[in-house]
Amino acid sequence: FMRQKHLLSLVLVLLWLTLVVCFYMFLSATDRTFETFFFEIYNFIQKSGGWWVAFFVILYCIRPLFFIIATPFDVLSGLIFWFWWAVGVSLLANISSIAFSYFVGYSTAGKYVAIPKRFLRLKKMEGKIRENTFFHILMLRLVAFPFDLLSYLCGVFKIPFRKFWIASLLGSYPFTFIALTAGSAFHGKDVYSFAELTQNMNYTLL
Repeated sequence: FMRQKHLLSLVLVLLWLTLVVCFYMFLSATDRTFETFFFEIYNFIQKSGGWWVAFFVILYCIRPLFFIIATPFDVLSGLIFWFWWAVGVSLLANISSIAFSYFVGYSTAGKYVAIPKRFLRLKKMEGKIRENTFFHILMLRLVAFPFDLLSYLCGVFKIPFRKFWIASLLGSYPFTFIALTAGSAFHGKDVYSFAELTQNMNYTLL
């Protein structure tokens, strides 16, 4: 029975890695960089009418599967939506993404595999988080510990979801707010590269 559980966990992880490899092979085969892909998404959402919020939230939610950091998408929310819309949409996207990453970690490993004792650092980290879940997760978010990695690990550790989720949301949103504010400086303008964002930043909003 335990062997079957480990086999299922291995199959899920392999499927996940296959998905990641296929995505980056697609970028390579179509001669796209992440930057061009990002702004293609931006232009598509701009033209998608009433579906833009749902499409953006879905993209934000599944991006951890492809190891894409959240910051470009937070900037994207500011670019696409009016400032206060961007705040609401990013909040919804963060809520969904944090939960999604946690349950990916839980379902691919946490549900079936305990952290072996030989991985001493991970065991120590798990122990610290269990000791004071809310405080340690909040601090890890505020010191910018890799966003999705922490969500995956907490799923693997089987950390109580409610405390993890609330602390994650409070700890990560300051960085989200800064990024979407930066994007809001260019709301309604045509932007085709990250260089344009950095060279023409409206620091008044920041």
